[in-house]
Amino acid sequence: MPAAVAVEEEADGSATVWLSEHDPMARMKGMHGVRLQPGVARVELRARVYNRTDDVQTFLWWANAGLEAHEQYQSFFPPDVVYMADHAKRAMSAFPLCGGSYYGVDYAARARDGGLLAPQLADPRFGGVFQFIQQFQGYICPGVVAAFVFGLLVPTAPPAAGVVALVAGPALYGLFQQFAPNVHFLLQVALTFQLVVFAMGFITFVRPLKTPRVLPVCEDLEVRSTPGLKLAGGVVVPQPC
Repeated sequence: MPAAVAVEEEADGSATVWLSEHDPMARMKGMHGVRLQPGVARVELRARVYNRTDDVQTFLWWANAGLEAHEQYQSFFPPDVVYMADHAKRAMSAFPLCGGSYYGVDYAARARDGGLLAPQLADPRFGGVFQFIQQFQGYICPGVVAAFVFGLLVPTAPPAAGVVALVAGPALYGLFQQFAPNVHFLLQVALTFQLVVFAMGFITFVRPLKTPRVLPVCEDLEVRSTPGLKLAGGVVVPQPC
């Protein structure tokens, strides 16, 4: 669509960059301006909307500002904004809180049902929901990985060593979480893994299998690549420019 740009300067040194856009289908004209003021740490977004028809028209407004978000970051909306809609106006919701459903999702019920967990995940101790998920995986990964790797590399490891790994992994990691909260959880995972491997090694040293375990070999499984497959792989793999 046609667009025009203009810079408006004010006597106090403030400046606004205006972008004007025209919609030839609905005959609507929209302008938005990004305004900066001297000595003010604020980005002000101004909007001017023109309806050049006799009919009531709706318009869509959104703003993407590339600013750093921190604890003092704030967004201000006009007080008369009470509803919001998507691009095609197929769904609408109250603003700023959704009191019902939006695209079939009952956000009001989600807020009520999930109101106990979400504030806890916002606790600075977790560092965000993704770090919380990674931190929780520390109860599972060290013991499982230790049991798999040790059992694969040490054929005389008894079944009891694997059981101890699966039980001791979550227990040791839980102790680190409880009594060493200042140690990063990745270091706690590494220490738990080392302690579990040491425990498995001690059990294997005391009660090794009399007959080393041998992995089964499937003689009927063809593992060689055919020439046609190699040719197809060479075509699919991107070649350097």
